[in-house]
Amino acid sequence: MVRSLPLLFLLFLSAGAVQAQQTRVVPWNLEKTDGNRGSAYPFGYTAGRTQQVVDGAALCSRTAVLMGLALRRDGRGANTYKARVVPSLKLSLGHTKVTPSTMSAAFASNRTGTMTVVYPAASFHLPPLPPSNPGTFSVKWAWKVPFIYTRSKGNLLLEWEIPGPPGKSEYFMDAHGSRSMGGRASHYGTGGVFAGKDAYSVTCPSPSLLYPGGTLSLAASGLKKAYTAVAIVGTSRTAFGSVSLPFDLGPLGAPGNFLYARPTFLFSLPLSQAGGSFGGSLSLPLPSDSWFAGAKFFGQVFFADKASNALGLVFSGGVEMNLGLQAPPVQLLGNYDAKKPTGYMDGSRPTGLVIQFTGVFN
Repeated sequence: MVRSLPLLFLLFLSAGAVQAQQTRVVPWNLEKTDGNRGSAYPFGYTAGRTQQVVDGAALCSRTAVLMGLALRRDGRGANTYKARVVPSLKLSLGHTKVTPSTMSAAFASNRTGTMTVVYPAASFHLPPLPPSNPGTFSVKWAWKVPFIYTRSKGNLLLEWEIPGPPGKSEYFMDAHGSRSMGGRASHYGTGGVFAGKDAYSVTCPSPSLLYPGGTLSLAASGLKKAYTAVAIVGTSRTAFGSVSLPFDLGPLGAPGNFLYARPTFLFSLPLSQAGGSFGGSLSLPLPSDSWFAGAKFFGQVFFADKASNALGLVFSGGVEMNLGLQAPPVQLLGNYDAKKPTGYMDGSRPTGLVIQFTGVFN
């Protein structure tokens, strides 16, 4: 760990406040990709019962204030799905101790907590859905009273109930069969400029290893010199104590530079020559505990270069890293007869609807 920093930056560190609604797709790696499976539940029949368990780690780190959700059509079909009215549909949400791997074929056994009806039994309009791959999240529900999902209370259970005589209907929702949900990494902010105009980048080179028991990595490349480099790994991109992030380092002597990640941990990042430029990487083992899934980390690298500004530091843009799951994130259970106490699951692999949730996720 690095303990020596320029004086002005040390002084800054020692100083160390209603969120907008967001959308989150589960599984997140299918946000812009078709799940390549179709589900006859809940709308491939004219009636029935559908349950889906969502591992809480796929949804949030601690809590989620849910205000709506949406489904999309199966992207593989070539026909336009015709609009129709479902005479009666009820949608309920609740906490459950069941996991995607332990979900029961008996609907009642999966309800281990109180269910909250977010869409009371009423008619529901299914829109026409033309061919699209991936489809758009056009089959929507929204409610005024938020459902507060708390991860410590268990996983999330969704249940659709459509009474009536069973019949077939070509209206298949996008689904996927997956045994895991890999981690993901994305970039935010802009990096500072070197006096030498280095065309550098800072990335997470192995997002597929972002899971409990895996590895968190940061890499810098494209640098003109073997600068002294320090990697920041933090747990927030919005605040560092009472200081809001991003924090403008211009007043400290580094115009165009920002602190994007809370400096929870600082690590030396040695650089070496590779071809015509310099670079280096850092790999950190992640705890294997399953509760760690769904956690977020934020990374950034700063480089010592007296020629670039008065502070003598150049800060990269930020890297957001989301930990995935090695276990299946969802499981679906359905029956075309709403009166039956049991349903059907895909026995060959965990299968679930691709769902876009709307709310605030913490």
